[in-house]
Amino acid sequence: STFHEKIPARSYPCREVGGLILTYMGPGDPPEVPRYPFLMAPDECRANSKLFSECSYLQANEGNIDSVHLGILHMGDPLNRSNIRGYDLVEPIETDYGLRIFFLRHERADADLLHVRHFVMPNLSPGGLSPRGRPDTVNWHVPIDDTHHWKYWITASAKPIDRESALSGRADLTADYRLTRNRGNRYLQDRAEMMEETWSGLGRVFQPHDTCVTEGAGPIQDRTQEHLANSDMGIAAARKLMLKAIRDVQEGRDPPHVIRDPMQNVYPDLWGGTNWLVPNTFDWRNCSLEEMVAAALPSEPRPGVRTGSRTA
Repeated sequence: STFHEKIPARSYPCREVGGLILTYMGPGDPPEVPRYPFLMAPDECRANSKLFSECSYLQANEGNIDSVHLGILHMGDPLNRSNIRGYDLVEPIETDYGLRIFFLRHERADADLLHVRHFVMPNLSPGGLSPRGRPDTVNWHVPIDDTHHWKYWITASAKPIDRESALSGRADLTADYRLTRNRGNRYLQDRAEMMEETWSGLGRVFQPHDTCVTEGAGPIQDRTQEHLANSDMGIAAARKLMLKAIRDVQEGRDPPHVIRDPMQNVYPDLWGGTNWLVPNTFDWRNCSLEEMVAAALPSEPRPGVRTGSRTA
């Protein structure tokens, strides 16, 4: 019989890199695998995991580039509201891979606090590998369908890390990668905790916080009900890039950040990893990582800021 010769099975090219299996599902030859710093890090400097999310990947990824939520959702302290502070400037700058988003706060007369986030087309947000050796987390949102996705998180560092500690500190998961704090049990929200420990009442681990908010907006967020402010400039800029990319694909072009030239597969701007205290005369928009490290000032601990459940 020659019947088997008439029925091909569809397959896609795959590459194993950074402890992940990546596949190309587009037309033609596959592009270059992006040489992101966290993918290129040695195994001993990286830990990978994932969790199942019951909402569109897009709204979850937008949460990554909304750094204003950090001090409220993750660190909001009902006994110390001075820790809840916004930013004086939010400025997205377009790059080859998407956006670098700068959040600036006037911290004192001679210095500003600078926070850097990235939107990498079309569905991930790394903070960059901190030159100080502090592990940083990449959130990579991979659609399953319109209303579900896998959230992969990769903890990476410039130095070897304790993988077990890095993973357990991010979320408590079931064997099938569901959160034990989930929509079915209202994320185990503790009303007593909301009075003295955190505004959210969702414990100290970040992943349930983010999942509660992104799933709580509905499987597909109703954006007609939004009221965007200046702090949402990064989200607005990311949406414009995504809409342009959709038009590119519809018209037969590669969207931004599909890399065909190995010489362009480098990411000198993909760094951040922490807050930077810099002189208020420093040109942070156009600096390199080395210049930022050289210019950064030692940060001063703020009295009354909690670490864990105790007051520092």
